[in-house]
Amino acid sequence: MLRRAVYERELRRGRRTPGNVNAKARRPVLLLGAGQAGVLAAKEIIGRWGSGFDDQGFIDDDKMKLGRGVYKD
Repeated sequence: MLRRAVYERELRRGRRTPGNVNAKARRPVLLLGAGQAGVLAAKEIIGRWGSGFDDQGFIDDDKMKLGRGVYKD
């Protein structure tokens, strides 16, 4: 959340412009926890192409969540 707050503050101040990040510049990330907060974070990453992150998946100890996906609404 801190990263998003800083990003949005920079947008408001005009120091950063929204836009696509080069595919090579996107950093792969694994999200810890596939609960509601993790799903919300994944949807935020998917929805913001300018974030610079490429979500690769989740790490969770709940075996019932194995194989499930998160999709943009």
